[in-house]
Amino acid sequence: MTSKISSVKLLKEAMKRSAAPGIFLLIGFFCYYPVIGMMFMNERWFHAVKDTKQYINELNAYGVANPILFCVTFGAALLLGIMQFSYLHSAEKVDFYHSIPVRREKIFGIRYAAGVLVWLVPFAVNLMLFVCICAVKGFAVTEGTMPGASLPALLAKGLIAHIVCFLLVYSLTILAMMVTGKIFAAIAAMFVFCGYVPAIKILQEVLMDFYFATYYGSPDLGNSLAIQCTPVYAYIRVCGDLMNQVFPLDLLIAIVLISALICGLCLYLYRMRASEKAGRPMAFHGIARVVKFLLVVPVTLICTVCFYFVTGNNILWEIFGLIFSLLLISGIIEFIYRMDIREMFRDKKQIALSGVVTLAILAVFQFDLTGFDSWMPEKTEVESADIRTGYMLADKEKMEYEQLVTGDGTVVLSMRKPEDYGTRVTIGYGITDLDTVFQLVEHSTSFSGEMASEMGDYWDYSYSISVTWHLKDGTQKVRGYEFTRENLQEYMAPLWETEEYRLQSNPALSVEPEDVLAIFVAPSDVSLLDAISLKSPAADDAAADDEEAGNARTETTAESEKAESAQTENIAEYAEEAMTDAGLLTPDKPLTNAQMETLTKTVFQDLREETLAEALTYADWNLQIIYRGQDGRVYGQSQNLNGGFADTITLLREYGYPLAEEAA
Repeated sequence: MTSKISSVKLLKEAMKRSAAPGIFLLIGFFCYYPVIGMMFMNERWFHAVKDTKQYINELNAYGVANPILFCVTFGAALLLGIMQFSYLHSAEKVDFYHSIPVRREKIFGIRYAAGVLVWLVPFAVNLMLFVCICAVKGFAVTEGTMPGASLPALLAKGLIAHIVCFLLVYSLTILAMMVTGKIFAAIAAMFVFCGYVPAIKILQEVLMDFYFATYYGSPDLGNSLAIQCTPVYAYIRVCGDLMNQVFPLDLLIAIVLISALICGLCLYLYRMRASEKAGRPMAFHGIARVVKFLLVVPVTLICTVCFYFVTGNNILWEIFGLIFSLLLISGIIEFIYRMDIREMFRDKKQIALSGVVTLAILAVFQFDLTGFDSWMPEKTEVESADIRTGYMLADKEKMEYEQLVTGDGTVVLSMRKPEDYGTRVTIGYGITDLDTVFQLVEHSTSFSGEMASEMGDYWDYSYSISVTWHLKDGTQKVRGYEFTRENLQEYMAPLWETEEYRLQSNPALSVEPEDVLAIFVAPSDVSLLDAISLKSPAADDAAADDEEAGNARTETTAESEKAESAQTENIAEYAEEAMTDAGLLTPDKPLTNAQMETLTKTVFQDLREETLAEALTYADWNLQIIYRGQDGRVYGQSQNLNGGFADTITLLREYGYPLAEEAA
């Protein structure tokens, strides 16, 4: 028999049961959008923000791209999903709802829609009020930083993004409620749904890093679509894209499809769910077995690796760790399912299957059954190769600075962003150069079967280089290789002597001597400072001639050079203290332009003539070169004062740098 009760009446009844969170959401969104929104757009704000497009950017960030809003969306989806389907965990309520002459599909649809509307109506209505307020203020059609991105359009796209993100978490929460019979089990299931895929990816990275000698690490764990569609990562990416006024259509379409699949699965499980499953940790025996298997294998793997690592790669402890972890994790999960300690090891076949799969995965990594470490592309497959030396070549470091000028004319450099540590050189398109790279890799200890780090003290014997192989099919493969000092000196020497390598590994060599603003000497353990004060005439001249040089500095820099500012003065004071605390060596008196030019030419000459053997040595002092690049920006480069810089060290002493004799 089918009830004649209307769907609207059932929907209203379902929404009433979530009245408390609905009221809180209504009050919260009303205070956030119309009330605080009007307070936000006051006279002081209008005077502070001069650019009309900046108005739109800030209103867009406040309206839909605020991370707090995404946290509210996530929390509301989680709470409403639990509240709308919490009756499934109560035997009495399940009996009541299933006794109503209404099809299960209809009950599910009404419950699902009720939770969405309880969140969506307060959010959408108050967002529309916010748009009306913005229109009254004159921002209805003004474009943001992106062409055609009017404020209403940006907020509408933001609303769509929030709805899609809400549906993902809401559907996952309902799925968690559907497959479990207790609230605590549903919450645990949500943790698994949200974190399982990233956790497996991280576990894979850990195993590869631990067992593979040539593994260099993944540049971005979020590259795969599976990671991007997990709730937390999806919320972070969508929030970031909306802040940049970018609508992530591809990701949102994928999330909609995944949410639809989850919703369909929930409906199927709801139709199959027996009423007597309420109150049990897991409502479906088959799903419980799958979940147990998916949890036991990775947890046993990571525990086994921990036993192996802590005991110094002892194989017996590794075997013990595998057996112990397998039995312990299986027993705990089975106890949670049955709440009977006598049933902890009941399913022996699944325990054995989990053990075999764990052992097989461990063997793949430990014995490199996939040939990961021995892989090397064919020469005909390679288009180019990137070589990164990291810290190997005597602490090369690069920093970009913003140039400021104080009221008394002192030039101050403030850090913009640190460049990648180490040097990256692209070698390719020439068979001779690629032959050198192949020969270098073939003689690494990663291929010889003996790790350099196992031959003695790590810092005395191990030198690491990463190679990114750019294949002709468009793919990239990254490998890290270790070398002994002897092998590195012998097989990297041909590459080291090329002009291409010199220029890419020492960016300062590509600038003119007159573009060098200052040269400092610092202890080798001191990195490039985030603020530097320049007082030499050469630096002042460079600042005065900035416009004539046609540099490409930002408007912020130009404005800061026009007048005194409290912020610039504070940076200058901080720079003086930082330089003193770091122990930077400066000449007794400022260098003349001629002296600076002579010193610069000497430094560049030593850089060009530096041998690989000298570059691999480590001295107590670093040379910090501050220069203006070809793009007009100011950079700093650090270079170790090894034995190849004898002429530079002599000239530094002559010009009044207090370098001790040991520095030579």
